[in-house]
Amino acid sequence: MKPPVVKHRVEPEYPAVARKMRMTWETVLDVFVRSDGTVCTVKVVHAGPPTFDEPVVKAVHQWTFTPATRKGKPVDCVFSLTVRFR
Repeated sequence: MKPPVVKHRVEPEYPAVARKMRMTWETVLDVFVRSDGTVCTVKVVHAGPPTFDEPVVKAVHQWTFTPATRKGKPVDCVFSLTVRFR
């Protein structure tokens, strides 16, 4: 199976408190991408402080992908995605 590839990415809103403190973090997500390249569900697997979960999930729901393929045909898939913020 060929994994999905990001076509359009929306950056999460950086929480004001994190910006002020110059915090960096990464969030690991399980993302379900439909065969049409749209995001169906996003589940946080590992995150930093809870303030960061909501903006990351909200942003990734807006991403679009070139869908995963199996034998050349688009398929639904779930994959792990790490979003890093600096």
